[in-house]
Amino acid sequence: MTIFTNNLKRIFKSKSNIIFMVIFPIVLIIFFIGANSGESKFSIGVVDNDNTKLTKLLVKQLEKGNEVNDLKESQIKKSLINLKNDYVIQIPKGFTKDLIEGKDVNIKAYAINETNAYMAPKFSIESFVGAAKTIGKSCGKNETLFYKAMDKYKEGVFEVKYENMDNSKVSKKNTLLALGFLVFNMMMLGVNIIPIILKDKKTKVYYRIFTGPIKARSYTLQNLLSFLVVLIIQIAIIFGFMIKVFNMKFPSVINMFLLFVIFSIFVAAFALFICDNSKDMRRASIISTLTVTPMAMLGGCFWPRGIMPQTLQNISKFIPVTWMLSAANKLMYNESLYSVLQEILVLFLFTIIFMLLVSWRKKDIIN
Repeated sequence: MTIFTNNLKRIFKSKSNIIFMVIFPIVLIIFFIGANSGESKFSIGVVDNDNTKLTKLLVKQLEKGNEVNDLKESQIKKSLINLKNDYVIQIPKGFTKDLIEGKDVNIKAYAINETNAYMAPKFSIESFVGAAKTIGKSCGKNETLFYKAMDKYKEGVFEVKYENMDNSKVSKKNTLLALGFLVFNMMMLGVNIIPIILKDKKTKVYYRIFTGPIKARSYTLQNLLSFLVVLIIQIAIIFGFMIKVFNMKFPSVINMFLLFVIFSIFVAAFALFICDNSKDMRRASIISTLTVTPMAMLGGCFWPRGIMPQTLQNISKFIPVTWMLSAANKLMYNESLYSVLQEILVLFLFTIIFMLLVSWRKKDIIN
């Protein structure tokens, strides 16, 4: 394990590695949480194209426990991108008239995160619309009778009560974005420790190693293990910071930690792949720039994937970061580790591919 221990010594000697391991992710999290601090309420945007007494009753119903914002149709996408609203509904023109006449109506809904976070307001809307439709049919299209019945319904309707069961200082939405920053920093740390092997290449140590008894597989595994240990240390430090300092809550800290450990295996394999295809730091820097940042952007480290055009969303399915953050998103909403088995298998598949590419390259060098 000479290569393993020697790598660890050289990694922790570098100040830039310490910056990418601890300081940079912590600064990003502090900045982001500070910019988004305050009481967290589920925010609903409403585009009311009908603007009737009935739609105003619906808005009042949604205001119970939520923050409701009036929007124009052109503002829907922007409000979701800027995280001003978690959920947006669009009430069509003629909505009230169709309800009173007992016709089927459709309220369009928009959300970015594919979670069950917006199920409560969705259920409240469906309940309200269902009751209004039933009342409309029973009133024989009489608008006066309809609103009298709706007033009675409003007085006796059960109330959906929204309670925040998460006593953390940071909302799940912000916690997920903080985890996205951690994913990005793990990849940056991975490529930042590449110079260790590149230095061996430059001094010809890299090639002399294979003239000795060490095998290519052992050399690759020891490098992978040393990178993996550093990444796990980073995960442990940042998780401790998020939990102790910001009181971030996870349904299962163990499950989330294990997920990030699995991702760290991919990051280590990916870093070795970049190193293996780089003769010097200039080429490694170019490859890193052309891969890490675009992967982070398309995968959802900086913003939700749902705001991107459908073409980019389809492309992002071939990026491991997408699967990593999708799994983290599920775990944040009380899903079990078994429920993210598909995402974990995809991450392992990417890891195996990069490891095979590195191993084959080593065999070529030896031959």
